[in-house]
Amino acid sequence: RAAARGDASGVSVYLEAPDGRRTLCPLTGAGGAFRCPAAAHLYAATEWHEVLYEPRRCLYMHPPGGAARMVAEFDRATLGGEALLEAGVIWEHAAKKDGRITPTTVAVEDASSGARLAEVVLPPGVEGFQRARVSGDGTGRPLRIAVSSLHPDARQICVDFTAFGAREAVR
Repeated sequence: RAAARGDASGVSVYLEAPDGRRTLCPLTGAGGAFRCPAAAHLYAATEWHEVLYEPRRCLYMHPPGGAARMVAEFDRATLGGEALLEAGVIWEHAAKKDGRITPTTVAVEDASSGARLAEVVLPPGVEGFQRARVSGDGTGRPLRIAVSSLHPDARQICVDFTAFGAREAVR
């Protein structure tokens, strides 16, 4: 839970175009946020947010829209024995069902291979945290969290990724 603790060492954030081009979002002194040059609302930061009346210190991310995605990459991460991806739309934005609002995908990927390890989809109008579990082998590896939505209006996302220790054998 390095992101939730606010530890930014070994973390990079960028906008990724469909062709793989990356636009770096540098870490700024203002609140420790990774600010993207494309627009003021495009940033990633550890912040307190509320998802269906549950306050949580999480990684705030806003999808850039279209086929692009915002990515937070962690060069020293582990899946542990298992991990839990939780994501939700913050505040009153989750309840909105406007026809222009599209589902948001939040994915955890192995940064070395690109393999998708877990994914949750946040459809318009669905409130609360959506969850996905993934089994891990306990080894360290670079991981990335990516958020995307075709039309990102009112898609302000709170992401939490927690790795748990290896399970003990049951005898």
